Amino acid sequence: MIVGAGLNEIPAIQKAKEMGILTVVADANPGAPGIKHADVPIVLDICDTDSMTKLAKKYEIDGVMTVSVDAAVKTVAVIADTLGLPGIKPSVAQVVTTKAGVRRALVKTGIPSPKFAAVGSVKQLREFTHEVDLPLVVKPVDRSGSRGVSKVYDSSLLEKAFELAKSSSAVQEVLVEECMEGSEHSVECFTYNGKTHVLTISDKIKTLPPYCVDINLAYPSSLPVKDVEKIEVLVKSAIEVLGIDCGPTHTEVIMTKPGPSILEIHARCGGAHIPSHIVSYVTGVNMIEQCINLSLGLKVDISVTPAHAAVLRFLLPKPGRVLDIIGTDDVLNKEWVIDLVLFYEAGMMIRGLRDGTDRGGYLIAVGDTVSEAMGRADIAANLIRWKVESP
Repeated sequence: MIVGAGLNEIPAIQKAKEMGILTVVADANPGAPGIKHADVPIVLDICDTDSMTKLAKKYEIDGVMTVSVDAAVKTVAVIADTLGLPGIKPSVAQVVTTKAGVRRALVKTGIPSPKFAAVGSVKQLREFTHEVDLPLVVKPVDRSGSRGVSKVYDSSLLEKAFELAKSSSAVQEVLVEECMEGSEHSVECFTYNGKTHVLTISDKIKTLPPYCVDINLAYPSSLPVKDVEKIEVLVKSAIEVLGIDCGPTHTEVIMTKPGPSILEIHARCGGAHIPSHIVSYVTGVNMIEQCINLSLGLKVDISVTPAHAAVLRFLLPKPGRVLDIIGTDDVLNKEWVIDLVLFYEAGMMIRGLRDGTDRGGYLIAVGDTVSEAMGRADIAANLIRWKVESP
């Protein structure tokens, strides 16, 4: 069973079918792109753990997983626990799917992370400014993709940031954090038989404040070896502290002058085809296949053979109504472009960039070095021309 049927789940559905495995795929959205690829498509609220567990029993599934759906992590854990299948414990999933829960667990054990507070009002948010100076990062406790996240430099904008974060949260809870200075990186790991393997680390470029949206990720990181080793030690420690004893993790880290600090950690793969396209190209590890193997109790092979580089470049068209998108065929004809995904088509409206859903899509360019892949990503992004009518 694959929980969630978004774009990131399609490679898992396809890989499972290649392996001769029947796929039961559930999503609340009947139009989710992965539904049409499933052997057994099910339209169902994936957060309804009771109904999802009944469904798993009905089909006598042999394994359960998600690729990168945060909302599915708890459901996968409950199903696995109920049916005696491989997976993290439901109690662990409960903690790792809330940013405040992760923060509390890390702080309790001394894992470096920003100072924080879970707040329920603007008053509490302002009180936090008496303890930690501006700028601050304000975010919902339960969202990904930079949804509802703001970096606040002016106290007069705290209320606006609070309302944005609260409205973006399913549980309407807000986290406020110290804004740390340094370079940001994402870390893709896989834990198996009690050992965590760091597969690859990226260097990130983000938008300017107030919103914090990724626009470029380069793999592998160009940090000095000593800094990479510090990040690896930190992330492995955080995974152990949180009790994530098996499966993939996607961690956000900031490298400050004193050393690395954990920004976020998720018990799932990264989005934007990172596990299916980037990790496999950069490390030689087919992360999707290993997730499937783990869920079924089969042998997992984490043999990293780093040899290549990749750049995940997000496309940033101007806001307005899309009239046409030109040049996609030219991009796909480049042998060094291994993926191109567009979130919009003619007739759709693009709003101003506030979170990950406002980006136009992404492409993945590869090369023997990061420099080569970056140059190719520049070329490919410039080939795509967005005809947009201003709002």
